[in-house]
Amino acid sequence: MLTTELILLGRKIRQLHKEKGFSQENFANDVGLARSFYGCVERGEKNIT
Repeated sequence: MLTTELILLGRKIRQLHKEKGFSQENFANDVGLARSFYGCVERGEKNIT
């Protein structure tokens, strides 16, 4: 995935967790990811797959 796509995906994921009222930590726990890794995904630094 291109860096631009990762950034856009991360922004969309962040938007969704905020709309649902989840904290970053709670959302990461619910989907089975470490908070630090999930934060990297939101910033477009890591690919979730």
